[in-house]
Amino acid sequence: MARLVAESIAVVGLAWLVLLATAEWLGLPRLSPPTLTERLSWPAALLLAGVALRVLLGLLTRRLLRISARRARIRTERQLRSRLTELVEQELVAPYTAEVAATARLREVLERLVSGRPSR
Repeated sequence: MARLVAESIAVVGLAWLVLLATAEWLGLPRLSPPTLTERLSWPAALLLAGVALRVLLGLLTRRLLRISARRARIRTERQLRSRLTELVEQELVAPYTAEVAATARLREVLERLVSGRPSR
């Protein structure tokens, strides 16, 4: 919304200046725009203010978007890391641990068989 206001102010100033230049080019009687200061007319002031406001809003928006993107990246990385840890535990560590436990039980049984002790 603020961007639209800034752009509208600049467009009004530009249109006013274009109308003044067109009237002069057509040879119509000189229209003198109201002046804001001794050296600055209202149309020029509107154009400059609109452009300056739009630039400042652009810089502010860029900064806010950068902050928002950083927060979203951190949140996403945290969720990804958590899910990846969970997945590694389920798909790699748990089966490996189960296989190691099964191998240990098998070794135990084989050692009993080789030594001739009865199984419990």
